[in-house]
Amino acid sequence: MRTRALGLCLLVIALSMLSASLLAAEEGGSAATSPETQGVCVNAKGNCYHYDDRQLEAWVTIGSDQGLRPGARVAFLRKGEVVAEGEVVTIRAIDCVVRPDKGTPAGTILRGDDVKVTVNGTEEARQAQLNRERNFNVLESLFFSGLFAYCIML
Repeated sequence: MRTRALGLCLLVIALSMLSASLLAAEEGGSAATSPETQGVCVNAKGNCYHYDDRQLEAWVTIGSDQGLRPGARVAFLRKGEVVAEGEVVTIRAIDCVVRPDKGTPAGTILRGDDVKVTVNGTEEARQAQLNRERNFNVLESLFFSGLFAYCIML
């Protein structure tokens, strides 16, 4: 009986380790796109250097060199208070174009306002990252459950 339980625990541990290694291999390409390696600029700060009320676009001094991605969300700040928010629509190396959220009154955003990146990337990219983290957490809990059961059987 004891050897069966021990064998079952070893099987659970082996499957957990295999699943974790397969998950890591599957995400091998995403390691290059992880926040640490891409220099993702959540909380990066810049300034609004031009705002066009007619086209409802703001030019901001944060760009792809800082790791900014299309679809990122930014907040416009004046004296530390958020006055508006928007979404990045066009990115260049050193700057980007932000379209303020609908309903932002004309004149709300001014040249010289501070800008802070609040969320980087599109909603789909953020969901994919959350799913990868959830999968890893499931495998991790499975591994530690098997390890715990193995230790009890000893």
